[in-house]
Amino acid sequence: MSQTKYLSPSSVQDFLSARKRSSTLIAIGVMLCIFSPITLLILIRLTRLDILTSSINFATGIDVIVLVAAAVALFIAGNHWLKVHENFEY
Repeated sequence: MSQTKYLSPSSVQDFLSARKRSSTLIAIGVMLCIFSPITLLILIRLTRLDILTSSINFATGIDVIVLVAAAVALFIAGNHWLKVHENFEY
């Protein structure tokens, strides 16, 4: 005989808000990954035009550190919100 587990309305609301928060964080992370090459090209062009006095390696490093690291942090945070309510998913 199978036992049916019922969820309270507050736990369902917590699950839905966690899913929404997680999907928002992951979407922003994907957006940062998409914008990363664009800003990289802009920084390289500004360096070649001597508007930025730094080297191309420095511009590449700044782009990778700032945008890609922020995107990875958002992916990890979004995954955390999914893991908290993982038992409700199925």
